[in-house]
Amino acid sequence: MNFRTISYLLGRLFCIVAVSMAVPAYVSYRYNEIFQLHAFYKSIAVTLIIGGLMMYINRKYKNDLIRTRDGFLLVTLTWFFMSIFGALPFYWSGFFNGFVDCFFESASGFTTTGASVLTDIEALPYGLLFWRSLTQWIGGLGIVVLAVAILPQLSVGGMQLMKNEMPGPTFEQLKPRIRQTAISLWKIYVLFSVVLLVILYSLGMPVFDSFCHVFSTLSTGGFSTQNNSIAGYSTEIQMVMSFFMFLGGCNFVLHYAWLHGDFKTLFKNEEFRFFVTFLTVVILAISVDLIFRIHVSVLEAFRLTIFQVASMASSTGFATTDFNQWPALSKGIIFLLMFVGGCAG
Repeated sequence: MNFRTISYLLGRLFCIVAVSMAVPAYVSYRYNEIFQLHAFYKSIAVTLIIGGLMMYINRKYKNDLIRTRDGFLLVTLTWFFMSIFGALPFYWSGFFNGFVDCFFESASGFTTTGASVLTDIEALPYGLLFWRSLTQWIGGLGIVVLAVAILPQLSVGGMQLMKNEMPGPTFEQLKPRIRQTAISLWKIYVLFSVVLLVILYSLGMPVFDSFCHVFSTLSTGGFSTQNNSIAGYSTEIQMVMSFFMFLGGCNFVLHYAWLHGDFKTLFKNEEFRFFVTFLTVVILAISVDLIFRIHVSVLEAFRLTIFQVASMASSTGFATTDFNQWPALSKGIIFLLMFVGGCAG
């Protein structure tokens, strides 16, 4: 195992985490959250010092190639230690009961799991809410894609990391120019984020909420700034978020293809066609069930169903209604959708 090169790369990733913490630190500053600002300062300092030392000590090995097993180890250690350092702002904020809860919240964010130990989300300071959502955005496309895009010394090992994070035959399309394609995927992710941000804000969502929900929608993570998730926002906002949850649940290599004019790849892809067909059938089935069993209007049935199906099928986890009150058939379908998890990649 090439531990020295792995340590160097981990150190560089830790520095990225430290820099990313500066954004929610600024949010805390803007909202005059002095105590939270100090929590971010300490977190940034610790993460930056450790990451910088790891880079400095192992700088002679930064250009060494990493093999397949090194790639697997780096992927595993990346998620683990990113979650450790990401937990520091939560821990020093004083809003969590011990470091274990902080680690859980951080790991849930970076892995876009969306589970939470919090019972009153709205009680959190703005800076922590922002950081909580930002961890999901960072983890959304995969922190490894970010690593490949900015760490050219990964070389063959970089391709192995990408393969670990993007299983399936579509990875073959990335092999010829892995770094360039990784950067392109990152640009697409940012582009979608900006477009969604503009739309949400133009539809009346507050700018802070818009940023946080952009982070957790495209990443399909599901963290919200509200205790009732998305239920308090307008129908237009819910439908827009449904569409972008669908985009987030699709293979980003396909987005890369159709944005470059290659629509044949999109429509020939068996996984994409099955995903669209499957979601259409499910939406129709649940909508009909709601119309005839709980007697809601056709438009209301489709509004509720489209959002919940997009959320569950993409593993996002947002909600606009208590579907525990739905008929047994609809609840059963929603439960099964949780195992879909979107497309590979």
